[in-house]
Amino acid sequence: EARLTALLERGIVNVMATDKDDKMAIDLAKRGSYNKETKEWVQSEGHKACVALLEEAMNKAYEEACASATESTPAVEEALRFYAEYGDEARLTALLERGIINMVYTPDEAEHVVMESDHPYQNNAKDMKPLELPGHESMLVWFDPQTKTEEDYDYLTFWHDEGKAVHYGEQKYSGGRGGSSHNWPTLDNPLHIPAGQCTVGFLSDGSINDWGWRLTAASASEHAKQRLVAPVIAALNLAKDKGHTACLALLEEAMNKVT
Repeated sequence: EARLTALLERGIVNVMATDKDDKMAIDLAKRGSYNKETKEWVQSEGHKACVALLEEAMNKAYEEACASATESTPAVEEALRFYAEYGDEARLTALLERGIINMVYTPDEAEHVVMESDHPYQNNAKDMKPLELPGHESMLVWFDPQTKTEEDYDYLTFWHDEGKAVHYGEQKYSGGRGGSSHNWPTLDNPLHIPAGQCTVGFLSDGSINDWGWRLTAASASEHAKQRLVAPVIAALNLAKDKGHTACLALLEEAMNKVT
């Protein structure tokens, strides 16, 4: 905490910078240190203090980045997600009132479906669930950025059917826990399934789990619409998952106004 304070006070650090796994310093502080004996990540009081310091520094950085913005920029979109994740109702309100975030999105229930695990998911899972987009001959699939499982041991597969003879894409989609590598399809790089239905299989071993997964399967037209408002949808999901009801209500109200 002392060294972090001294470094931040020098004003020479980009607190929004990310590492090779797209993790910011605040993500690392929230994760804590790895205990080799228990094989778990532990957040100490020192880590919690560092989170508070970095949160304050990031609020300042986001305010400066958004101050002169006249349209939605990557920094503005990051600020939106950050305020939603941390339940900062005042700053989220001020940002939404600027009217620079693309909110135009009317979800079409016939054009997409959402499927997800428990959060966190259970150990020893052996799930097989049908995924179907009625009336379509193909679909695009991507995962929520929060998706995390134990790499290689807890994984998801898109099977042609319950016979599990042939799969779409990779045989195992997994990872992200503790900053580990992962191969989840994203909104910018979705998995194309050349069929209107398939079977989703999820297997987990008997120990170590994480947040789990949430996927969206959609038509190409719905995917294009969701890409335009991805920051808002991500912020909505963060506010919902973190239990920040006031921020969730603000975002929903803002979207309802324009749709």
